[in-house]
Amino acid sequence: NYESFIYTSGYTIWGANGIQQVTIDLYRLLVGLVGSLFVMILLYNVRNLFENSPKKIPRLLAFAGKNTIGIYIISNYIFIYILPEITSNFNSINYLFLFTETLIILILSLICIRGIKQNTILNKLLLGGR
Repeated sequence: NYESFIYTSGYTIWGANGIQQVTIDLYRLLVGLVGSLFVMILLYNVRNLFENSPKKIPRLLAFAGKNTIGIYIISNYIFIYILPEITSNFNSINYLFLFTETLIILILSLICIRGIKQNTILNKLLLGGR
């Protein structure tokens, strides 16, 4: 529903009704957990899909998996500071737009991570690299 949409309610309890925000965040966590379990079960049952697929798909998934902490960190800043400005005029949910937006944020995050990893000091400070 509209109240649990991340772009309208955010995901920080600062300056908001704390109890309501925590219940919204728990709801989102549960939806994400169920979605993740669904994908894991689906991939487990359809593993032949990746065995017969081009090598790019498993490599892309492995690359994204190795960079999840960076994706979380960078996308968090995008969600907090950039998206509210861009999406403030949207009154309805458009799933095609959300899918496209998600891909763009993922690609931007991966590009930023790649740049950060090239600098040893920034990699240690921002991503916990070695």
